[in-house]
Amino acid sequence: MADDIRKVYVFGHLHPDTDSIGAAIGYAYLKNQIDKPIYQACRTARINLETAFALKHFGFDEPPLIETAAPQIADAQVQTVDGIAEKTTISEALALMKKQGLTLLAVVDKDKTLLGAISRRTLADVMLTRIADGAEAADELALNDAVSSVMIAADKLTTVSVANKVADAKKTLEDAADDMLVVVDRDGKYHGLVNASDLENVTKKRVILVDHNERTQAADGIEEAEILEIIDHHRIGSIETNSPAYFRNEPVGCTCTILYDMYNENNVKIPANIAGILLSAIMSDTLCFRSPTCTPRDVKAGRALAEICGEDLESYADSMFDAGADLTGRTAADIFGADFKIFERGDVRFGVGQASFMTENSRKAAEELVGPYLKDGAAENEIPAVFYLFTDIKSKTSEMLYWGKDADKIVEKAFGVAPVDDIATLVGVVSRKKQVAPNLMATLEEYVGQK
Repeated sequence: MADDIRKVYVFGHLHPDTDSIGAAIGYAYLKNQIDKPIYQACRTARINLETAFALKHFGFDEPPLIETAAPQIADAQVQTVDGIAEKTTISEALALMKKQGLTLLAVVDKDKTLLGAISRRTLADVMLTRIADGAEAADELALNDAVSSVMIAADKLTTVSVANKVADAKKTLEDAADDMLVVVDRDGKYHGLVNASDLENVTKKRVILVDHNERTQAADGIEEAEILEIIDHHRIGSIETNSPAYFRNEPVGCTCTILYDMYNENNVKIPANIAGILLSAIMSDTLCFRSPTCTPRDVKAGRALAEICGEDLESYADSMFDAGADLTGRTAADIFGADFKIFERGDVRFGVGQASFMTENSRKAAEELVGPYLKDGAAENEIPAVFYLFTDIKSKTSEMLYWGKDADKIVEKAFGVAPVDDIATLVGVVSRKKQVAPNLMATLEEYVGQK
């Protein structure tokens, strides 16, 4: 079991936005104040530019990446055996193997870069080859030769990463020539060794989910994790737990509004930087209090947090939204995935993305870039239809682009607006959660039912 296996990982949905990241940071901090300090905010993917701006503005590093909620090699009992230098003699390597009960040793440089590995099987093969070539006996093996002369080079070596799932590593080990595998870290540096017994009885990750409660929006492998809590503000979704969990779901505009109340309920003082990241989330999710999802509680929390962190609400929100709308160096896939969610119920499955802008020029530029990518985005997420909102924050109007069979008819029926040039202009529509996803779900369910 890894040293940090008792950690509880707090993370949001698959395409992290400012509320998802802010809630993870804010709730991990709160939990660490009222419980043992073992709570770690994480992210499930690369963050978007808006969130990056908020983190930098308030002095936060990006939360560490959690590739999967399933058990990983990092959660297993990796044998932290020192690697050997390439000048180590074969005799010395054999002695180390015998002393430590190993069948394999990694060969590394001084920076732990993996150069290769030497195993008992490798040495046996060398001995048999030398005998076949006329050596007088197996002990003719040049035991004083450096291991570099007989090692398996790194580029031909089967390795596993600490990020790999345990289940995948087991399959790799079954097919490997040796009964041990070399483990590398996330930077590709040597980390240790594992065998089959090291991969048994690995403890499940303990997790808290924030800003989502639907399986399609959760991290890969969530069904293999132990879910302790869920804090959310969306509709009740499809995530199941194996044991009772604390579940708090409230009809407000932002998860961080709920957290603001939880800080007060637990009499925990909110530091300025935490207040800033919570404020950023509320500004993002409520579009600076312009969204129909915004409630008086969101306004109250936002104003209180702004006072704590010393920010002017309007000017800070403008700066944050401008940062999020910057298209410099961004690809269509970047923008598409920055805030995208999949919705599913019964036979209905579709995706809705949203990008918000302060100026018409930046909005139009994003539409031109993302529009042709919608088909690829649907294929990447294995969904039959995609609907993407490009929202003008100040005018409270969204232009919807779409892809999928009969998507234009579905949009027209769902919103009562006839698309023009494959764009539906939705006046007063700015909320995916309240104004878009429910309409699309109801329309698609009716459409599927008529088939």
